[in-house]
Amino acid sequence: MTRQRLVPLPIVVTDESEAPRGADLYYRCRACQGSISSQPADSVGCACGNVSIEVDYHRLVVRDFGRFEVVRRAPEVATTDTWTQLPPNALDVEVVHKNFGDGPDVTIAIRRDGDGFVLQTSAETRTSGPNVTTSERTSTVDEARSKLVEECEGWDRDMDAPLDLSALRPYEGEPPN
Repeated sequence: MTRQRLVPLPIVVTDESEAPRGADLYYRCRACQGSISSQPADSVGCACGNVSIEVDYHRLVVRDFGRFEVVRRAPEVATTDTWTQLPPNALDVEVVHKNFGDGPDVTIAIRRDGDGFVLQTSAETRTSGPNVTTSERTSTVDEARSKLVEECEGWDRDMDAPLDLSALRPYEGEPPN
Protein backbone atom coordinates (compact mmCIF):
# COMPACT_ATOMS: atom_id res chain seq x y z
CA MET A 1 0.00 0.00 0.00
CA THR A 2 1.32 3.49 -0.84
CA ARG A 3 0.00 6.96 -0.20
CA GLN A 4 1.01 10.43 -1.27
CA ARG A 5 2.51 12.56 1.48
CA LEU A 6 2.90 16.31 1.62
CA VAL A 7 5.91 17.53 3.59
CA PRO A 8 6.16 21.17 4.80
CA LEU A 9 9.00 23.24 3.35
CA PRO A 10 11.13 25.05 5.94
CA ILE A 11 10.23 28.54 4.68
CA VAL A 12 8.07 31.34 6.00
CA VAL A 13 5.99 33.17 3.42
CA THR A 14 4.71 36.65 4.35
CA ASP A 15 3.71 37.86 0.88
CA GLU A 16 2.08 36.06 -2.04
CA SER A 17 5.01 36.94 -4.33
CA GLU A 18 7.40 34.96 -2.06
CA ALA A 19 5.55 31.65 -2.49
CA PRO A 20 7.50 29.23 -4.68
CA ARG A 21 5.72 27.31 -7.44
CA GLY A 22 6.45 23.91 -8.94
CA ALA A 23 4.92 20.68 -10.16
CA ASP A 24 5.55 19.00 -6.79
CA LEU A 25 4.63 22.03 -4.62
CA TYR A 26 1.28 22.64 -2.95
CA TYR A 27 -0.16 25.32 -0.70
CA ARG A 28 -1.79 24.06 2.50
CA CYS A 29 -4.23 25.96 4.68
CA ARG A 30 -3.63 25.14 8.33
CA ALA A 31 -7.15 26.30 9.23
CA CYS A 32 -9.08 23.71 7.16
CA GLN A 33 -6.15 21.43 6.18
CA GLY A 34 -7.01 21.91 2.49
CA SER A 35 -4.14 21.60 -0.01
CA ILE A 36 -4.09 23.03 -3.53
CA SER A 37 -1.56 22.68 -6.33
CA SER A 38 0.76 25.66 -6.75
CA GLN A 39 0.20 25.34 -10.52
CA PRO A 40 -3.47 24.45 -11.01
CA ALA A 41 -5.14 24.26 -14.42
CA ASP A 42 -8.24 26.09 -13.11
CA SER A 43 -8.90 28.60 -10.33
CA VAL A 44 -9.08 26.79 -7.00
CA GLY A 45 -9.19 27.43 -3.26
CA CYS A 46 -9.25 25.67 0.09
CA ALA A 47 -12.57 24.91 1.82
CA CYS A 48 -12.46 27.92 4.18
CA GLY A 49 -11.27 30.43 1.56
CA ASN A 50 -7.99 31.30 3.28
CA VAL A 51 -5.86 30.15 0.31
CA SER A 52 -6.86 30.45 -3.34
CA ILE A 53 -5.36 30.81 -6.79
CA GLU A 54 -7.01 32.87 -9.52
CA VAL A 55 -5.60 31.32 -12.71
CA ASP A 56 -6.96 34.01 -15.05
CA TYR A 57 -5.01 36.70 -13.16
CA HIS A 58 -1.99 34.49 -12.27
CA ARG A 59 -2.61 35.42 -8.64
CA LEU A 60 -2.22 33.63 -5.30
CA VAL A 61 -4.46 35.04 -2.56
CA VAL A 62 -3.76 34.32 1.13
CA ARG A 63 -5.95 35.93 3.80
CA ASP A 64 -3.98 34.76 6.87
CA PHE A 65 -0.29 33.90 6.36
CA GLY A 66 -0.15 32.47 9.89
CA ARG A 67 -2.34 29.64 8.62
CA PHE A 68 -0.53 29.09 5.33
CA GLU A 69 2.36 26.79 4.45
CA VAL A 70 4.10 25.56 1.34
CA VAL A 71 4.40 21.78 1.12
CA ARG A 72 5.98 19.44 -1.40
CA ARG A 73 4.90 16.06 -2.63
CA ALA A 74 7.26 13.53 -1.10
CA PRO A 75 8.13 10.30 -2.84
CA GLU A 76 5.45 7.68 -2.35
CA VAL A 77 6.39 5.52 0.59
CA ALA A 78 5.21 1.98 1.08
CA THR A 79 3.75 1.04 4.44
CA THR A 80 6.44 -1.05 6.08
CA ASP A 81 7.54 -2.31 9.45
CA THR A 82 10.81 -0.38 9.19
CA TRP A 83 11.91 3.23 9.09
CA THR A 84 12.62 4.50 5.56
CA GLN A 85 15.27 7.12 4.86
CA LEU A 86 13.95 10.02 2.74
CA PRO A 87 15.98 12.54 0.74
CA PRO A 88 16.75 15.57 2.94
CA ASN A 89 15.93 19.13 1.90
CA ALA A 90 18.25 22.15 2.21
CA LEU A 91 17.92 22.46 6.02
CA ASP A 92 17.85 18.77 6.91
CA VAL A 93 20.83 16.51 7.53
CA GLU A 94 18.86 13.27 7.73
CA VAL A 95 15.15 12.39 7.40
CA VAL A 96 13.40 9.12 8.28
CA HIS A 97 9.77 8.11 7.90
CA LYS A 98 7.44 5.35 9.07
CA ASN A 99 3.76 4.76 8.43
CA PHE A 100 2.12 2.90 11.32
CA GLY A 101 -0.73 1.46 9.19
CA ASP A 102 -3.96 2.88 10.61
CA GLY A 103 -1.97 4.94 13.10
CA PRO A 104 0.15 8.02 12.51
CA ASP A 105 2.45 8.81 9.63
CA VAL A 106 5.71 9.91 11.36
CA THR A 107 8.62 11.86 9.84
CA ILE A 108 11.68 12.68 11.95
CA ALA A 109 14.37 15.05 10.67
CA ILE A 110 17.72 16.22 11.96
CA ARG A 111 17.60 19.90 11.08
CA ARG A 112 20.37 22.48 11.10
CA ASP A 113 19.81 25.22 13.67
CA GLY A 114 22.48 27.92 13.61
CA ASP A 115 25.71 26.16 14.55
CA GLY A 116 23.84 23.19 16.08
CA PHE A 117 21.06 20.74 15.32
CA VAL A 118 17.50 20.00 16.44
CA LEU A 119 15.30 16.99 15.95
CA GLN A 120 11.94 17.81 14.36
CA THR A 121 9.18 15.21 14.56
CA SER A 122 6.01 15.48 12.48
CA ALA A 123 3.16 13.05 13.14
CA GLU A 124 -0.14 13.13 11.29
CA THR A 125 -3.15 10.87 10.98
CA ARG A 126 -5.90 10.69 8.38
CA THR A 127 -8.08 12.93 10.53
CA SER A 128 -5.55 15.55 11.60
CA GLY A 129 -2.95 17.80 10.11
CA PRO A 130 0.68 17.48 11.08
CA ASN A 131 1.61 17.85 14.74
CA VAL A 132 5.21 19.10 14.72
CA THR A 133 7.50 19.06 17.76
CA THR A 134 11.11 20.20 18.02
CA SER A 135 13.64 18.81 20.49
CA GLU A 136 16.24 20.73 22.44
CA ARG A 137 19.31 21.81 20.50
CA THR A 138 22.40 19.60 20.22
CA SER A 139 25.87 20.80 19.30
CA THR A 140 26.94 17.86 17.11
CA VAL A 141 25.29 15.79 14.42
CA ASP A 142 26.28 12.61 16.29
CA GLU A 143 24.27 13.74 19.36
CA ALA A 144 21.34 14.52 17.04
CA ARG A 145 21.61 11.05 15.41
CA SER A 146 21.52 9.44 18.87
CA LYS A 147 18.35 11.40 19.64
CA LEU A 148 16.89 10.35 16.27
CA VAL A 149 17.48 6.68 17.09
CA GLU A 150 15.90 7.14 20.55
CA GLU A 151 12.89 8.89 19.01
CA CYS A 152 12.39 6.08 16.45
CA GLU A 153 12.66 3.44 19.18
CA GLY A 154 10.15 5.38 21.30
CA TRP A 155 7.61 5.49 18.45
CA ASP A 156 8.12 1.78 17.81
CA ARG A 157 7.59 1.00 21.50
CA ASP A 158 4.51 3.21 21.80
CA MET A 159 2.81 2.10 18.58
CA ASP A 160 3.81 -1.56 18.40
CA ALA A 161 3.59 -2.54 22.06
CA PRO A 162 0.63 -4.76 22.94
CA LEU A 163 -1.98 -3.04 25.09
CA ASP A 164 -1.68 -4.28 28.69
CA LEU A 165 -5.10 -4.29 30.33
CA SER A 166 -4.08 -6.43 33.32
CA ALA A 167 -4.09 -3.44 35.69
CA LEU A 168 -7.70 -2.51 34.89
CA ARG A 169 -10.24 -3.31 37.62
CA PRO A 170 -14.03 -2.97 37.53
CA TYR A 171 -15.34 0.39 38.75
CA GLU A 172 -16.76 -0.02 42.26
CA GLY A 173 -18.08 3.50 43.00
CA GLU A 174 -21.38 5.17 42.28
CA PRO A 175 -22.10 5.90 38.63
CA PRO A 176 -21.57 9.54 37.66
CA ASN A 177 -24.66 11.75 37.29
